[in-house]
Amino acid sequence: YILYVLFLIIPGTFFILTVVFSVTGDYALAVVFGIIMLLTGAVIVMSIYIGYLKVALLICDDEKVRTADLRPTVDEFLRTTQVVILYLAIVGVGLLLFIIPGIIWSLKYYACTWIVLDEGVRPVDALRRSADITNGLIWELFIFGLQSVFLLVLGVLLCLIGITATAPTVLFAATYVYRNLVETAPVDQVKIG
Repeated sequence: YILYVLFLIIPGTFFILTVVFSVTGDYALAVVFGIIMLLTGAVIVMSIYIGYLKVALLICDDEKVRTADLRPTVDEFLRTTQVVILYLAIVGVGLLLFIIPGIIWSLKYYACTWIVLDEGVRPVDALRRSADITNGLIWELFIFGLQSVFLLVLGVLLCLIGITATAPTVLFAATYVYRNLVETAPVDQVKIG
């Protein structure tokens, strides 16, 4: 818990310093502290995201969840960050190419973060594996994505209180879909070699 408190205090401190330096006219320091705040926030968000994915995988496998499972290892953090950056770059380029390729590629590589955490493979191998297990299932994943967005929007419309129920529901549903994709993948696609 001390670690999570520090995760809140450190960015908060940098935010306050950024505001102070902006008000006093020292814009160079404001930019530096703003960048530090942005990077610190990104590390915090990524750490929490990895923890949620690890817990969702454990729950889908009917395994016991421990507090330690919420904290990513350095290797998990680096590999997941790399695969997320690659995924966002691929989807971003696809969205620039008339939107439809971005949607297709976001569905094709949908499982890459779970694969990195579940199988411990390199980011590029996780993208290849995701493409293999989602092959031929883009429409089904698209429908699932629409249903997920509908639930999340419904949660937000319910005065933001509903999102506390719909966000975990969508996370566990997406993890369950990932597990089903892995289990139904053809035998020759089971391992990346």
